[in-house]
Amino acid sequence: MSKQRSIGNGMSKDRATRFLVIGVILAVGFGTLLLISNNMAARADEWAAYEGRLNLENLNDNVVSDIEYVARAKEIALQQLWMKQQQLYLGSIGRIGVNIGLILVFIGFIGFGTNDQLDEHTRRTCIIIAGVIIFVMMISFVGSFGIFIGP
Repeated sequence: MSKQRSIGNGMSKDRATRFLVIGVILAVGFGTLLLISNNMAARADEWAAYEGRLNLENLNDNVVSDIEYVARAKEIALQQLWMKQQQLYLGSIGRIGVNIGLILVFIGFIGFGTNDQLDEHTRRTCIIIAGVIIFVMMISFVGSFGIFIGP
């Protein structure tokens, strides 16, 4: 004998909570990856300038030879390019992960909003939060936008 849920019952609290927890963990984890990736790409030039200065000081102090200096300068340039290029890949993976996490959070709040065991005010609040989440996701899919003030 299998259990059948009635259509009006909605999602159970446990299942909605599971969606929320997994969604938040995914969104925070991939959001952290995205922030680290953006920060690494933004600081690549500063890192390369610092390493280049150290390399030049080592050359001037006769710690390294001319050949080692040139080899290290090439390594620094390649590392700088990698630090900038990784944002394309890790940033895309991070955005996809954050959006999947937000979808799971959205489903969790919809689950709470359709649960007949909760009071009407809580259900309405959950539906509003789900609407705000989907609105934020729609804006993030369109791209970045900003409010420009001034001439």
